[in-house]
Formats: sequence, structure tokens, C-alpha cells
Amino acid sequence: MCIRCWLYCRVDFAGGVHAVKATARPAVTTTTAGAGNWLVSLIEDVLALIAAILSILVPILIVLIIGFMLLAFVWWRNGASDRPRLNLINYPRR
Repeated sequence: MCIRCWLYCRVDFAGGVHAVKATARPAVTTTTAGAGNWLVSLIEDVLALIAAILSILVPILIVLIIGFMLLAFVWWRNGASDRPRLNLINYPRR
């Protein structure tokens, strides 16, 4: 994935976060008379940090998982003829 795509996704996400902040902030200020703004701001900042970290780590993890799955498939395909087969049709019963 190109760097521009990641940046566009982050900009869209940041715009969405800003829209939620702009909508929720007047409601919090009105209902708590301004006393709850620091808590809301702290929660918003922590969530933004978590989202930024995940936006970097999740694509890397997906690439690693796909790579491991590809390696497992190649290992399974190459080793399939070397492993003994379990014949369930003529399996001896006790």
C-alpha cells in the first residue's frame, strides 16, 4: 500500500475525530458548566493516540500474518508428498 493511501486514511480519520469533538464539546460544556471539559479532552487525546498507533501497527501486522500464511501454505504444499498418508478407509479396527 502506498504512503499516500495511509496518509489519506489518516486525514479522513482525523477529520472524523475533529467533527465528533466539535459536536460533543458544546454539549459537554453546557451539561457540566465547563467542569467536564478537561476529562473529555483527556479521553479524546488518549483515543486519538491509540488510533494513531493502531493505524501504523495494523497494516504491518496484516502483512506479517499474510506472509506467515503464505509460508505455511508453501511448506504444506512442498511437504505434502513427503508425509505418510493416513488411510482411513482401510484403517485396522481393534
